[in-house]
Amino acid sequence: MKGLGLTGARVSLRTLLPEDERRLYAEELSESLGSRWRLGGATPSPRQHSASLWANVLAQYAIVKTRQPAEFVGVTAAYDADHRNGHAWIAVAAVAAYQGSGLAIGGAGLFIDYMFHEWPFRRLYAESMEFSIRAFSHASPAHLQVVGRLKDDRWHDGRFHDRLILQIERTTWEAGMGKELADRRRRMEERSAPG
Repeated sequence: MKGLGLTGARVSLRTLLPEDERRLYAEELSESLGSRWRLGGATPSPRQHSASLWANVLAQYAIVKTRQPAEFVGVTAAYDADHRNGHAWIAVAAVAAYQGSGLAIGGAGLFIDYMFHEWPFRRLYAESMEFSIRAFSHASPAHLQVVGRLKDDRWHDGRFHDRLILQIERTTWEAGMGKELADRRRRMEERSAPG
C-alpha cells in the first residue's frame, strides 16, 4: 500500500475492520457525533447501520494513528461517485477522543490524494454543518472552498442550521497539498530505504 500513499507522518489509512464498524455504530449513536453526522440522530439496528455504512461507497478507510498503538481515529469515505461528470462526494468523521485534534483531517488529506491518484475526478465535494466547519480549520482554505450554502437546512440542537457544500479541485490540490504529500512520502521512503 506504500505506493498509494496511505501512510502519513501522524496517521495512516487502512481497511475498515468489523471492530471499526462496531465502534462507529457506538460513536454515531453518541452525543458527540450522533446528530451531527450521517444518521442525524436516527438509531438504526446494527445490521441497518452496517448496510448504510457501505451504501453507494466507492472507497472507505479507517483513519488510525501511525505510531503504535495504532488507535482508531475515525473514518473517511468516497460515495455517490459520478464518473461521467468527474466528481464524487467525500466524508470524514473523528471519534470523540480525536475530534478537534486535526488527525482526522490529516487522514482526509491522504484520502483526497488517493482519490485523485486512483480516479480521474475533476473535483471532490463534501458537506458540513455550519457549526462543524471549524473542524476543517486544519485544512488549507486554498484547497477547500465553500461553493454552496443551504440556508436553515438541518435541524440540530433546537434550531435550524446552514449546510455548507465544500469543493476540492484536482488542479488546486495537485499544485498544493498533493505535491506536499508526495514530497513527504518520497522523503519517508528515502529514510526507510536500506543503506
